Amino acid sequence: MDKIAAIIPAAGYSSRMGIFKPLLPLASSLVIERTVQAFEEAGIKDIRVVCGYKAELLEPVLRRMGVQAVSNQNYDRGMYSSIQAGVATLSDEITAFFLLPADYPLINPKTIRQLCQAYAKARPDVVYPVYHEKKGHPPLISARLRSAILENEPEGGLIQLLREKVKKSIKISVEDAGILQDLDTEEDYRNASQSTLSRYPFREECLKILKNHQTKSTVFCHVQEVARVAGIISEHLNSRGLRLHLGLVMASSLLHDIAKGEKDHARKGQQIVAALDYPEVANIIGFHMDLPEQYQEVINEYAVVYLADKMVQGDRLVCLETRFRQQIEKYQENAGIQRTVVRRMEIAQRIKKNIEVKLNLKLEEISGLQVEDGAEDDGKKYLSCKTC
Repeated sequence: MDKIAAIIPAAGYSSRMGIFKPLLPLASSLVIERTVQAFEEAGIKDIRVVCGYKAELLEPVLRRMGVQAVSNQNYDRGMYSSIQAGVATLSDEITAFFLLPADYPLINPKTIRQLCQAYAKARPDVVYPVYHEKKGHPPLISARLRSAILENEPEGGLIQLLREKVKKSIKISVEDAGILQDLDTEEDYRNASQSTLSRYPFREECLKILKNHQTKSTVFCHVQEVARVAGIISEHLNSRGLRLHLGLVMASSLLHDIAKGEKDHARKGQQIVAALDYPEVANIIGFHMDLPEQYQEVINEYAVVYLADKMVQGDRLVCLETRFRQQIEKYQENAGIQRTVVRRMEIAQRIKKNIEVKLNLKLEEISGLQVEDGAEDDGKKYLSCKTC
């Protein structure tokens, strides 16, 4: 009986998306979980995920799933290096292997079973799934091609290698549009998730919205840093079992100060974004200054954006305690403003503690979240709002 493995390259930068694709939520799972589950439900036991970029975030997810992580130290060389890393780990008893990039999470398990059946009957070099006369993923590749794949990458990559080395291939027609649906861009992801997740504007759309509202350069720099910080926190939380909507976090962070400088800028910003038909993004913006109690004890997108905003002063990451202490001292003769500052500080500290308990890690220990010396002083010029 054939022993078939699955190799899932997940080592890339997700550069076209701008958000780390394997940890994006999709319905009740993460993208990487959906991709792995397709093989599990089809009866494939030997599943290997090739990790590289942000491997420290992906590997905890794989451990929870009981899936083998394969390290690709050369991931910056591109997809072929991940294919080679995965193929190199296959034992001699493997007769064939699937190759499916992590950003193809919509494959029907039935398709995988059909490909296995076709391989068992014909013993070709490759079996390709076809939907409406278009070849898709995942190909099922005979282990006979293992040594050829492990040689130097040919110009044209795996596609060219298969053209040159494959003597016999077959195509299997399947009723599965998922074989053609990768999550290459934010638009691909939004289309795939629109029935289950809140709508959000793409990063480029957010930047255009800010430009159209003549956002000041200081605010523009601030919101981009908030988005960076919130993104790091959210990815780490998803790595530890949460399903935060990374696109929602990104968009809410970028747009949270769209009305900065206006009276009650959080509420005004909420109105602006709600008019653009992004209700969940608008709600997060509306609460980024004063977070309702029901969002303070749970780790969700509202809490993460609230905390990230408080961790960034101007365009610099700062120590929460230092930032709020400066504000308390500044308004020591105004008891009302002081109470507001203290309340917001306590909420931010509570959220931070809850997140650190979940991560079993201090936020300051995470790469990209270390406070630089002098950051507090550099950020003071941004504080035009009395109770920021």
